[in-house]
Amino acid sequence: MPKLRYLDVSGRLGGDESVRALADWPALASVEQLNLCESDLTEKGAEYLAQSQHLSTLKELDVWSNELGPEGIFSLVNADWADSLTHLDAWGNLIGDDGVKAIARSSKLTSLRSL
Repeated sequence: MPKLRYLDVSGRLGGDESVRALADWPALASVEQLNLCESDLTEKGAEYLAQSQHLSTLKELDVWSNELGPEGIFSLVNADWADSLTHLDAWGNLIGDDGVKAIARSSKLTSLRSL
């Protein structure tokens, strides 16, 4: 069976509990690109994603136009799997100066090439 490499659920998730279920889904283990734009993702949903044991192959994460604040961004950029990210799009969230600092100070984003 082919492995899932790209998953676009933008605008299709109903908030954090849907994100929680997604984060626990074993099929994410092969996903390299994940699009969660306009998915009502909040700090709690970002925490669920950050704790996922299935995102070690993730290279590109799009979370633009959600409800993320600085704590959510901090969770994502410091996740165990964040060291494989080459692309992160968090445009349209309310991350503020603290969120920008979290991105800049994260020791995990060593592979990041686009932001």
